[in-house]
Amino acid sequence: MTAGRVSRSIVVDVGPRQAYNSWIDFAWYKNGFPNGKARITEEGNQETHLGSTRALIGSSALETLTLVEEGEKLCYILKAPGIRDYQATVVFEEIQEGKTQITWTSEIESNFVITNIFTFSFGAVINKVLGNLKEYISKEIVQVEASEI
Repeated sequence: MTAGRVSRSIVVDVGPRQAYNSWIDFAWYKNGFPNGKARITEEGNQETHLGSTRALIGSSALETLTLVEEGEKLCYILKAPGIRDYQATVVFEEIQEGKTQITWTSEIESNFVITNIFTFSFGAVINKVLGNLKEYISKEIVQVEASEI
């Protein structure tokens, strides 16, 4: 078995709690793409989303939220054919007031080929979703500011 790890970060102009809520709404429930929608197979806890399971589009893979520390950190696992062990962690760290660093780390253990394909392709996916998330949060800020006028 071969282990692989991918980690990417962005900084957003909101506090950790709002960054967490935006990640749940956008990256988890909308699959990280504008107008996206995840296929939720199990709702999990309605307040924390712990235990929420989603099916990845076009595959038999399932992801489940296994740890939720609201506004701070969440973890999820992936169950899919050919993947022995996979876990992702997303950390929301306030780096100054009103600014949060979101760090998304995924770790996999599988055969050499799957691990290398995953490491290469998932790095690009995380980059795209984090970029989309940053735009999503920016639009949320503009909408809130506009509604306050």
